[in-house]
Amino acid sequence: MLERYRFKKPKLRPAQVRFACELAGGQGWKKVIPLCGAIELKDTSYYCADDVFDKNKNSKMIYIIGNLLSVMANLMVSEIEQVANSKEKFNKIYKALFALDSQIYQGFYIDEHMRGTDESYYMKKAYAYNYWEHILKMAALCFNHIHLSVLKWLI
Repeated sequence: MLERYRFKKPKLRPAQVRFACELAGGQGWKKVIPLCGAIELKDTSYYCADDVFDKNKNSKMIYIIGNLLSVMANLMVSEIEQVANSKEKFNKIYKALFALDSQIYQGFYIDEHMRGTDESYYMKKAYAYNYWEHILKMAALCFNHIHLSVLKWLI
C-alpha cells in the first residue's frame, strides 16, 4: 500500500513553483520555499477531499487530515509576506490560494452530485485543475520583477 505514496521521490508541484519564480524573473527562489511546501500540502489535501467525496470508508479521518494539511499550507504561505514586499501582493497571493480552494471544491461537488452536467459548465467551475496558472500567479506575485498587469489575465 505504501508504494502509492510519494516518499523519497521528487515533488512536481514545488518544482513548478520554483520554475514559475524563475520564469517571472525572480532571483533567489529559496525565498519562496514556504510557497513550494504550501502548494504540495494543498495538493495532498485535495487528494484527501477527493477520497471523502468518493465516500472512502475512512472518510472522517481523511477529512480531518485534509483540513489539517490545508491549514498548514495557509500558515506556510503567511511566511512569504516579506518576500512579496507589499501587503497588496501578499493579499493577492492569499486570494489566489483561496480561489484555488474554491474552484477545486466546486469541481468535486459537481463531479459527485451533478453527473451528466454540461461539460462547459463543469470545465468553467473546475478550471482550477490547471495548477500551472495558479502556481505561476502566486509565484510571480512574490517578486517585483514582473508587473502585475502582465498577470491580469490570471487574476
